[in-house]
Amino acid sequence: THLRSATEDKAEIVKPKWLEPGIPLLDMPCLRTFMAVAQYGTITAAAEVVALSQSAASLQLQRLEEALGTPLFHRQARGTR
Repeated sequence: THLRSATEDKAEIVKPKWLEPGIPLLDMPCLRTFMAVAQYGTITAAAEVVALSQSAASLQLQRLEEALGTPLFHRQARGTR
């Protein structure tokens, strides 16, 4: 008979990045910026709506993408998709 070790019996549980220690929980300003980019189509237009500079809005999106572990938009020269 083949005896399996305890580690072979347990499926590996992969935690989302946002649950890892040191990763901040999703915050409302990042989510608000995300929603504005989705609505207006460009980071620049969204930044104006949420009263941020374009670079600050872009950084918020990066933080959100890092927390979720996936890109949220396809960035293009003339906007996002």
